[in-house]
Amino acid sequence: MLLTTTIATAKSNNITNTQVSLNLKNALVTDVFSAIENQTAYTFIFDNSITEIPQKVSINSTNEDLQTILKKISKQSGFQFKILNHTITVLNSREQKLVKGKIMDEAGLPLPGATVMEKGTKNGTSTNFDGMFSLALTEENAELTISFMGYISKTIKAKPGTLLEIVLQENINSLNEVVVTALGIKREEKKLGFSQATVESESLAQTAPNNWSSGLKGKVAGLNIVSSGSGPMNSQQITLRGNNSLNANGNNALIVVDGVPVNSEMTTSGSSNAYIGEDSPIDYGNGISDLNLDDIENVTVLKGPGATALYGSRAANGALIITTKSGKKQKGWV
Repeated sequence: MLLTTTIATAKSNNITNTQVSLNLKNALVTDVFSAIENQTAYTFIFDNSITEIPQKVSINSTNEDLQTILKKISKQSGFQFKILNHTITVLNSREQKLVKGKIMDEAGLPLPGATVMEKGTKNGTSTNFDGMFSLALTEENAELTISFMGYISKTIKAKPGTLLEIVLQENINSLNEVVVTALGIKREEKKLGFSQATVESESLAQTAPNNWSSGLKGKVAGLNIVSSGSGPMNSQQITLRGNNSLNANGNNALIVVDGVPVNSEMTTSGSSNAYIGEDSPIDYGNGISDLNLDDIENVTVLKGPGATALYGSRAANGALIITTKSGKKQKGWV
């Protein structure tokens, strides 16, 4: 980085005759300016763009002329200095390290909102509606990391002064996530027009619940579970988005296991006769408690009648589509 010096003719020798002694290591450049001001008659002038940059320099000199010291600062920080009389104006030369570019997909369409970060720093920006971006670099030989939802991130070398054209490839694995909907129909998640949530078996087993349905608590928005007890065989009542009926059994979500609806109503005895003696009510559990947690591969929660229209009125309160584990074809090894 070149040092620009402009001084009056009558003062041409002042800066070279001014001796300064500094011993600063990893000091903010503004602290270096203050140390020079304390030892000389010169004053530094700079704007907020200088103070906002956490630029640090190391200077170790004894009775060295000010012009040489300014050259050292310029080499480490990239700042330029303009000297007039006893005033030193600090200029930010970051505009010389400005990188511009355009981010597109494989079809050449711009990607608005893509993130562009200078690798290893917090310096970044995002693209505009036309996929264009402009970023002032803070380091030499910087690299840019470009990311966009649904696309594979890319890291490239920054080239200031050149308009970069960056093409991102679609992340097929993330775009083609398949979920099981009503009647076991598999569809891509991005094409669904209703709310759904999928919980994998690993997530269900995190809390080691007595009943597998208890593992859904706190993992699906709008899902509420009411249990008659805490044992593994107690009946579970699962509702989605609150109660819609005054009938206690009219609020349950439909439970479907591998395409077969199961009974989710409570099976009990004596509840309508007596609450003491031999006729006290006994909870025999329901279809939910018959399932083994280790047999479940994932649970897809379909919310609202729009998601479960193929099941008719039984699924007016939503449905839980349970897919059990099955054998998979894969290469053997020895």
